[in-house]
Amino acid sequence: MGLWLWSRARRDPAGPLRWFGPAAVVVGVTSFAFHASFTFFFQFFDYVGMFVFIMLPAALNLRRLGWLSAARLTLFYWGGILGSCALLLAFRAAGVNIQPIFVVEVMLVVASEAWLAKTRPGTRYADLGWTLLYFGVAVAFWIGDFTRTVCDPSNHWFQGHAMWHLFGALPFRYAQRFYRQFPELGPAETGSSGLPPPGP
Repeated sequence: MGLWLWSRARRDPAGPLRWFGPAAVVVGVTSFAFHASFTFFFQFFDYVGMFVFIMLPAALNLRRLGWLSAARLTLFYWGGILGSCALLLAFRAAGVNIQPIFVVEVMLVVASEAWLAKTRPGTRYADLGWTLLYFGVAVAFWIGDFTRTVCDPSNHWFQGHAMWHLFGALPFRYAQRFYRQFPELGPAETGSSGLPPPGP
């Protein structure tokens, strides 16, 4: 999915819409490394991949709100990733559960989108709906695997955790399509997007 999005994004002007492909690749590679090793060292990078994904809509929404200039978008994105990683290590060193970090960041993205929906009508939300639907299906499979409801170690054809990864890849496509409709997410040097209308 990441390589496909990366290839398709070449038709878009330089700008944050091109970040979805590389972000998906990072998520895939870091997750693969953790699953292959099952060590905290690679698990940390698995978390880094999650932050790479979560901070992308966070940064784009702040840009849409006008709280970030186009020039500062990249700085906020990478600063958010590094800050999240530092917070994760601090939580782990203190013996504190790290999951709230992800929950709070996702809730901030949801809250910012809710505010945008209220204050800036006219946004097309179909692609965001597909994003949330596929992510919800992925989470359902993850829960099924975690609770051992859909988990049979002897079955090498169907695994709940594998389905979590497969369905978890689809939101990248629809999230990128959702954000393609906003002119302010175009290249910083022109201030406009020149983007094609949303479509398959």
